[in-house]
Amino acid sequence: MRITRINLSPKTLAAEDTVARYLEAGITRDDDFARSLLADPLDYLTISNPHPVAYSITGSGQENGQTYVDAWRTVAYNADAYYALNQVRLYLVKDKEGYKIERTAGHEGRVQVFGREDGIYIRGDDKEHEDLLLPVDDITPPGNEDMRRLSSLAYSPEKQLILYTIQELDSFTVIAHDLKHSKELFSQKITDGESAVMDLSFDGSHQYAAIRYYGDSRQIVKLYDVQKKAFVEAPFLDNAMNAFWAGDKLLVEESEAGGTIRWMYDPRTAMAVIGGQ
Repeated sequence: MRITRINLSPKTLAAEDTVARYLEAGITRDDDFARSLLADPLDYLTISNPHPVAYSITGSGQENGQTYVDAWRTVAYNADAYYALNQVRLYLVKDKEGYKIERTAGHEGRVQVFGREDGIYIRGDDKEHEDLLLPVDDITPPGNEDMRRLSSLAYSPEKQLILYTIQELDSFTVIAHDLKHSKELFSQKITDGESAVMDLSFDGSHQYAAIRYYGDSRQIVKLYDVQKKAFVEAPFLDNAMNAFWAGDKLLVEESEAGGTIRWMYDPRTAMAVIGGQ
């Protein structure tokens, strides 16, 4: 694993950089920084759940003379079976300090995936009702000794892949299912102490997924490789306090010397770059 330091000196941010930093601030709950990137800071509102777990910049351009940036923003509930992909367009204005986000509009493309008592359902923008995506058997009520609760999940429309978890009293199981071929690809139980899953998320190209959970009295992050159909070794994440996707890179927060250090980790190269915002 290679570590590189980058220059964090102040600079004027380009439009896509401004949106990326804004979406990162939403993920890391840095409300003050997020407001500093808005034309009207009073428009900013923090919501605990569902919370953002990933973003990906998909393009930019001009509309009626105004600069815009398109992005996918992914949100999920903590320890619950809900995952949503939202395509958004952010309009920006430029002043002497650089770009500011003036407004955000929903764009075509929104998918919600969530759990019920009998399985996992999906709802798109063009549908009034949800459709059963995958039946899940042997789900039991929470709180019982034999509890098997459908918990955090993630969905890749591109790969036609659902990654979901079954939470038990002191452990949980991660399962990958190929929806196109109706085939289970992967299943592994996590038993690090009293393990409880927090959330799952895919990277921008849907090649990797991050699984955040509590185990051994600390937060742990595992990576799932979609192509290899397996967890991959990522020693750099052993001390991660937090991890979210910024495109195809994993935004990792670590505690050091009484503060927080932020890194961008690339699972394809095992290279980490210090910085983020």
